[in-house]
Amino acid sequence: RGLVRREELTVAENLGLGGVRVRTTLDCAQGDILSLRELGGTFESRVEVRDAWHGPDGVRRLNLKFLDGRTAEPLLGKG
Repeated sequence: RGLVRREELTVAENLGLGGVRVRTTLDCAQGDILSLRELGGTFESRVEVRDAWHGPDGVRRLNLKFLDGRTAEPLLGKG
């Protein structure tokens, strides 16, 4: 495992097979590679930031793409 530089507990707003949208306070940019882990579960994947923006509520959001051939099937009850 690599060095953890920053860590945040967040909630998925939109989960699909290939990625997830999360709220964040982290300063991430498109192309950044992060590690994502399910709290209390077994799902873990490297993810790539595909988009970052502030929603109408002023909260920053990230669109994350699962890497390493992982999909969210286990989290969607399909795996």
